[in-house]
Amino acid sequence: MLAANFAAHRGLVRALGGWTATTGAETIGLLLAAEAIAAGEFIAEPSMLYRQHPAQTTASSRYWAEDEHETRIEAVLARAREIRAQGWRWRRV
Repeated sequence: MLAANFAAHRGLVRALGGWTATTGAETIGLLLAAEAIAAGEFIAEPSMLYRQHPAQTTASSRYWAEDEHETRIEAVLARAREIRAQGWRWRRV
């Protein structure tokens, strides 16, 4: 999943606490948290070209280190699970 193009209402992003201060997967985390409480849509057709360069975070071996990667993903998933468990639904005001 690539969450490079994620649009959301400002109120929803604020209600979810915004982007987390993790070493990666910040947008994926926000996307999953938003999905837990608000309807969304995915576009079936690719809408962008994802370019990679050697200096980006995901090119670093540290980013993919098993312990750090697992911790980061578990934090992202735990946030979404807890939000979903509350049964709260976001409604634009």
